[in-house]
Amino acid sequence: MRCALRRQIGLLTALNVLYVQSNAIEEISPQIGLLLNLMTLALHDNRLQYLPKELGRCSELQARPVRDGYSVDATASSVHEASGCAPCN
Repeated sequence: MRCALRRQIGLLTALNVLYVQSNAIEEISPQIGLLLNLMTLALHDNRLQYLPKELGRCSELQARPVRDGYSVDATASSVHEASGCAPCN
């Protein structure tokens, strides 16, 4: 069974902190890009291979420390750089 942050995550538009580390998450719905107030996102120690480019819309996202030499915690600008998409204004 695959573990994922499903598209319902986009309904939490007032959410500004999301800690979901160490949950074996393999996929994040692109709907996470609707969380425009998200400031803190902790995703380390999961099974993610990529972050959806829509995460770049979360312009309030703050930098998080790298753990264990591999980090999928991100800022909006690092998502833009990794995905090659233009900044969303």
